[in-house]
Amino acid sequence: MSFPNIFYLLAFLASFVVALIALPLWRKWCVKSGLVDDPGHRKIHAQPVPLAGGLAVMTALTVPILLSLLVFWAHQMKIISFFDSDTTERLRYGLQKRSLELAAIYFGAFGMLLVGLLDDKHELKAAVKFTGQFLIAALVAAS
Repeated sequence: MSFPNIFYLLAFLASFVVALIALPLWRKWCVKSGLVDDPGHRKIHAQPVPLAGGLAVMTALTVPILLSLLVFWAHQMKIISFFDSDTTERLRYGLQKRSLELAAIYFGAFGMLLVGLLDDKHELKAAVKFTGQFLIAALVAAS
């Protein structure tokens, strides 16, 4: 498989595995901490449902990023030899060229997670929730 495609496949697989592992852990934490959607007159579920989806997705985004940065750093420090010189140069160039955009996307995802958690915990008014989401999306788009 060629240069960027192998990294896309690895990123997908790593995120998938982390999500599979993280979701049951976050569900258990949500139940213990009371972060659940209780049944009600407008709900279709009869049991409390843990609100763990956003936490699992953010974990599946964060863990592979941290692992890949650790591997790249170890390669740069010559602790391991994982990439050939051409791949190393391409990765370094891409990370330097797009670091602002990548950071904005990551922190935008984190911001959306916070808005979602606040909404789950305190049931934000629609205008407040939309304003928060709009501002985060505008900042990501502006970057």
